[in-house]
Amino acid sequence: MGILRDILAGMIACVPVAFSLTIAAAADTGSSTFQIDPAHDGSLTLSTPFAPPFKMLWSIDFGGPVSYPIVTDNLVIVIADGPIGPHLAALDVSTGKPVWQKLINGDATSSFLASDSGTIFLSTQGGPLQAFTAATGKPLWATALPGESFFNFVPTAANGYVYASGDGSGAVLYGVSAATGEVLWGRGFFGNTNGATVGPNTVFFSSGCEIASLRPPSGKTVWDNNPLCDGGPGLPAAYYAGKVYMGKPFYVTGQGQIADAVTGRYLGGVAGNAPAFYGKNSYTIRNGALVASSLATGETLWSFTQDTFFNPPIVVNNYVFTLSNVGTLYINGGTNGNLVASFKIGLGALSQFPVAPKSGLGAGAGMVFGPSGSKLTAFGP
Repeated sequence: MGILRDILAGMIACVPVAFSLTIAAAADTGSSTFQIDPAHDGSLTLSTPFAPPFKMLWSIDFGGPVSYPIVTDNLVIVIADGPIGPHLAALDVSTGKPVWQKLINGDATSSFLASDSGTIFLSTQGGPLQAFTAATGKPLWATALPGESFFNFVPTAANGYVYASGDGSGAVLYGVSAATGEVLWGRGFFGNTNGATVGPNTVFFSSGCEIASLRPPSGKTVWDNNPLCDGGPGLPAAYYAGKVYMGKPFYVTGQGQIADAVTGRYLGGVAGNAPAFYGKNSYTIRNGALVASSLATGETLWSFTQDTFFNPPIVVNNYVFTLSNVGTLYINGGTNGNLVASFKIGLGALSQFPVAPKSGLGAGAGMVFGPSGSKLTAFGP
């Protein structure tokens, strides 16, 4: 009851545990949550050769919606629906052949994944928060998060901690031990819930009407600010180069705000919808087009309007990957926007295109993975 009381009061329950957090570019192991990594920056740099010509390596149709992918332990793991019902599906990254699958108690389109150090974490609408061994699907723990009724939001895992959020009477962010599932703290927010974002020794949480910087592992507030409420639940904020970008999905009015990560002070410019970053540029979807901008000046560098896009791009080794609403994958050069390749995947057995964060691109093990309708397709050199 102590944690519940703290949550309802919007206070922090401190846990005195030694903690050190560093953030580096995502390693070759690949996507660990929505938009690649705990910073949700949509960027991955591969040390293995990754250059044109690109080709489609394999494709599988699950018969139902497919989530954004997690790439770990030489597996690509998704939440999918289909004839057997909602389930976790782990596929060999090289061949697409099933390695293991596990039915879940939840809707495939309202369940979300994260991973850290060989463990995957599953958040479903009614809970509990669950952990599994990535290599085998073996259950490790299941934890009921107190005080709220809905938990269908993107979890984030980093450095031995899982950050999951709930909604009902208000937004709540929970800090959970990745090893044991113990709820360490809960912090209430005004507005609607999204997912947490991890920066250097900091966890950021944006509820659309409030954004705060919290210090792991205690959840102590570093700063708290109240942006203009311009919509309902959106996408997790992105952290990049000392700034926090509070993006909005395509169906929410407004383009999001930008805050200084150290002070919380609001800065000029438009965050865009779940921007991806590489070097000194950002890439986002604006009015259905893919737009590249300078981070220094905000100037539009190039735009790609050959198709219509809802979901955010990712950037791998300065190549921008974007999936259109009808299931065509486009690859553009990050510097000049030139079209490198395109692949018509289609939507498989679905007639609708699942929008972020229910779906989204991922990468790892030298490949890019595109969930399109009921299909998951792998691309690479």
